[in-house]
Amino acid sequence: MRALDVLAALRQLPPRQRQVMILLAECELDHQEIAELLGTTPNNVGVNVHHARRKLRLLLGQGSEPVPTGDSLDSVRRDDPLYALIHSTAVWLRQGIHAKQRADRKEGNR
Repeated sequence: MRALDVLAALRQLPPRQRQVMILLAECELDHQEIAELLGTTPNNVGVNVHHARRKLRLLLGQGSEPVPTGDSLDSVRRDDPLYALIHSTAVWLRQGIHAKQRADRKEGNR
């Protein structure tokens, strides 16, 4: 799976679901922290995670079986293939941004 595939799948999520998944997988916040940040409830965060995971699994070809209610990245984190895909994509993207910034600074010093 390529990082660009993961980014494309994330872009297809509704904005709130995308925010929640990024905050969970990249920022490693829990439901309570995300709820406080977004001005909603932990239950609403869980619902968004559930719907986002179901759609991402389909978009990324990880099966169409139902995602169990209460399934969240809070409990499975690094053992979860979907979490691993999103997290590794975020790391890849962050590394690319930092490399570009370093190159720009180096170019500016010449």
